[in-house]
Amino acid sequence: MKITIIAGSPRKESVTRRIALHLQTRLRADAHEVTIADLGGSNIGDFGQVWQSEGDVPAHFASSYAAIMQSEAVIVVSPEYNGTYTGALKNMLDHLPKNALMRKAFGIVTGSPGALGGMRAAVQLQTLGIGASGIVCPSMLIVPSMGSKFDADGTLIDAAFQRAVDTFVGDYIWLATQLVQ
Repeated sequence: MKITIIAGSPRKESVTRRIALHLQTRLRADAHEVTIADLGGSNIGDFGQVWQSEGDVPAHFASSYAAIMQSEAVIVVSPEYNGTYTGALKNMLDHLPKNALMRKAFGIVTGSPGALGGMRAAVQLQTLGIGASGIVCPSMLIVPSMGSKFDADGTLIDAAFQRAVDTFVGDYIWLATQLVQ
């Protein structure tokens, strides 16, 4: 299955990128084709118009756009910023054409340094996923104390968190598989 993971932090060395890397490795181990569309380190800026074709997409985001459009399923990974997901993520998603997420499994992963793990952002991402005509996976991966869960390469360093990752991945892949049949 073709899956795109959108790493939604605009920070170049974000902790959510570590989570995205871990999920990519985990899903590739199960023979899925997984691409990361990373918002980190690039100037998202104001995209201006809804992208109707690849020619409308800023050059620095063209490969990520293509991955999202060609994917069969999407996972969004975002830190919680002021009680919601990142503005860069919202800006990018608002510029995708309506069919970009339509009827695709929409997985939600959030994290924060605190104990709630970005739960407020996750709830808002559910609404966004539904609004974009995605099929939102009811299981989410909520990552509290996210800085202590994964190293810079995306390796899980908190063994007690493995069960949460496995539950999310299992439920998400089940949903995505049902939708692509």
